[in-house]
Amino acid sequence: MIALLAYLGWAAFWVVLVISLPAQVIGLPGTWIIVIDSLLLRLVGGVEAISTGAVVALGALAIGGEFLEFAVSAAGARSEAPVRGTVLAAIAGGVIGGVAGAPFLFGAGAIPGMALGAFGAVFTVNLLAGKGPCDAARSGFGALIGRLKGTAAKILIASVMVVVAVIAVLST
Repeated sequence: MIALLAYLGWAAFWVVLVISLPAQVIGLPGTWIIVIDSLLLRLVGGVEAISTGAVVALGALAIGGEFLEFAVSAAGARSEAPVRGTVLAAIAGGVIGGVAGAPFLFGAGAIPGMALGAFGAVFTVNLLAGKGPCDAARSGFGALIGRLKGTAAKILIASVMVVVAVIAVLST
């Protein structure tokens, strides 16, 4: 019975690890899913399953991924002589757009939804601040590109985390 539970635990770890990357692609917190999955494996399987250092490294990568995503997205939102509130508008628009887009394309609609939401929010804030439509659109496009670059950076970090988790588990 205990052996069966051990096999089921290992199977659950691998299934969740495989799901984490597509989860990141559709806008879910895939990096944190990887950290929680590895932490649970560490708690249940012990140091023989995955080292504490590996779990800490995965946590550090997840935190770094959050900062990288935010910095790249914010840089895109600020790229065209921003007005006050541009970065907050880009973040809020990205979240709202991601939620609105998630039901489409089997969840992958969250990515264009986030980008378009950031564009729309920054465009609107710039128009309300008195910028002309062309300048507002340029600022919105900067936010759109920044959001896409931020998402790509986070997906890259999640991919690295999957590789680190696999190596950590297979090397113990």
